[in-house]
Amino acid sequence: MSQQTIPLARYILLVSIGTLIEWYDFFVVGIAAALVWPLLYYPPGDPAAAFAAALATYGAIFFSRPIGALIFGHLGDKIGRKTLLIWTLILTGIGMAGLALAPTYAAIGIMASILILIFRLIQGLGLGGEYGGAATILTEFVAESKRRGFYTSFLQATTAGGAFLAILGLFLATTYMPREEFMNIGWRILIGVGAIALIVGAIIRYKLIESPIFQRLVSKGAVIRSPSILAFKREWKKMLLLALVWTYIVTIFAIIFFPTGLSYMTLLKIPPTIINVALLAGALTGIFACIIGGAISDIIGRKRVLLISAILTIIASYSYYALVNTLNPINVIIANIFLNFSYFFGFGVLAAFLAEQFLTYYRYTSAGFSYQLGAAITGIFTVFLLPFAIVSAGGLLQAWLYIFFMATALCILSIITNFLLKETKDVKIE
Repeated sequence: MSQQTIPLARYILLVSIGTLIEWYDFFVVGIAAALVWPLLYYPPGDPAAAFAAALATYGAIFFSRPIGALIFGHLGDKIGRKTLLIWTLILTGIGMAGLALAPTYAAIGIMASILILIFRLIQGLGLGGEYGGAATILTEFVAESKRRGFYTSFLQATTAGGAFLAILGLFLATTYMPREEFMNIGWRILIGVGAIALIVGAIIRYKLIESPIFQRLVSKGAVIRSPSILAFKREWKKMLLLALVWTYIVTIFAIIFFPTGLSYMTLLKIPPTIINVALLAGALTGIFACIIGGAISDIIGRKRVLLISAILTIIASYSYYALVNTLNPINVIIANIFLNFSYFFGFGVLAAFLAEQFLTYYRYTSAGFSYQLGAAITGIFTVFLLPFAIVSAGGLLQAWLYIFFMATALCILSIITNFLLKETKDVKIE
């Protein structure tokens, strides 16, 4: 199958569907971490400590993702993007199956806590290799287009789409299952469905064609022996800056919107129906915000969209708590919509912005590691700073001001870093 025989829309779908499933799995585990794990996988008696430990386990994935980016990126730059994109789904599926089947603390004691951490880290390896390959192969496929930001924004939108599907699954499960049944088996079903879907996604990806640009590299005999070494030798400063410019997005998503926001609104005793509607509205907004941001970046540039997004996110982070704390259903929904629009607007440009920065020789490695290094910074916040803030403040409800200050600091860091990077919307990809 050649580039001429596969429509662009179908190619985007083939690339994005696996990533969509990966993100569904990522967020459905967030549901388990927020609602189930504190009760089932840690010693009883200290709810705040159990919740903090569950969040830390949830966030541990951010440290294995850069390792996955390096492993899969190195191989993807040597043997091709398509093959590695299939294996990322298989590896993530193994991690998901383990999480779905892991016995509880009551059954095997502290080993239960260790098992879910191990399977979470395995999931992170697969997800870490996924993004760089998907962003690279899609950007290279549309390399000659002046609408790269728009086309690749559909890949970015799968993050919000995965969150939407996970929240929808939560809504359906909690609506049609008694609470005890959901705690026992319902959350495992949600994760198990994701594991099965990953295998289906891997099969679907066999229909992908290899990146035409990488094929040309192979035909010239120009594939290099050690792409990851060359990438770090030439581009380590750029990879660090790119990680810092976008990390506010994923960090604020994790420490404010999901799964933390789910727990925050639950503790405020906001009715579950309102919580689900607010979360679904926020995730749906994120899908459209990604596409809007990507499209606009083809006109005004990737950097300006990220700059606007960071400024909006500072405002939205404070507004989130100001509105949610009123307990008014309309305000709660608006808070989630505004917050998600603010950072997903910038997120929409990321696949193009990262892939455009690097040469084909090491694009998979460099784009993937830049992204996952930003995710690792999120790990510092979710694994260490957020649990510390929650315990120090005496609970999640009391910690909101600390969380807002963290969010603001990250946005300011992004704004500063933004001025140190070059615009890429008109760069030639080769």
